[in-house]
Amino acid sequence: MPTKYIPGIIVLLFLSALTGCLKQDDDTKTGPRAQIAIINASLDSEPLFLLVDGAKVNEEGVAFGEVSGTAGNAYIPLRPGVRNTSWMMGTGPALEEKLFPWEPGAYYTMIQFDTAVNKQAPTILFKDVLNINDSVGRARFFNTVAGNDSLSLVAVRTRDTVRIASRQPFIANVSSVTTNFASTLRAGGWRLDLLNKDSVVIYTNEILIEENTVYSFIATGETGGVGEKAPSLLQVVHRK
Repeated sequence: MPTKYIPGIIVLLFLSALTGCLKQDDDTKTGPRAQIAIINASLDSEPLFLLVDGAKVNEEGVAFGEVSGTAGNAYIPLRPGVRNTSWMMGTGPALEEKLFPWEPGAYYTMIQFDTAVNKQAPTILFKDVLNINDSVGRARFFNTVAGNDSLSLVAVRTRDTVRIASRQPFIANVSSVTTNFASTLRAGGWRLDLLNKDSVVIYTNEILIEENTVYSFIATGETGGVGEKAPSLLQVVHRK
């Protein structure tokens, strides 16, 4: 499903079905939590924090090229309900708060991208639909490499090739992004090739795909960048 965003602010997806049924405050201490994966793909950024009702959801800030949670699961819990939501880099200041309906038991992803200026950068927040009731892995791709290069991502192994993305523009140059996990990968070892608009491999990596698991692959860096800013690929694991 395409998700619209406005560069420079969090996109709060006010789902009408949720705002009608969520309580303003959830007093259940043992009930299901919402889950959020926080991804920092913003160049020149300080560690990223998600704030809900003024409190940090992630105790440790997410640095550039990193993700919240663990290597085995990026999601971290937060208390559900209709809550004031914002984010900040380093010690702030925080962006203006907006009410957001965090649904109990739901999963979300937040990606900060482009180059940070005055501790601010475009950020997108959306709900994940995890279709993992099968024996394969599923994947999606986001191009956050700053510049005008359209990137492709191909997964390769013996007698098997899967094109996860084809000539996808830089995320800041489109009006919407597709957030579903559309690509299917059999469990086992794969090589990931990141290709530029001329079909030249600019980054490659070996990965292991597990069944009943979904993945986000985030291309980071900037076109022509070197060192920390060289195009790279961040793997994010999503598990229920």
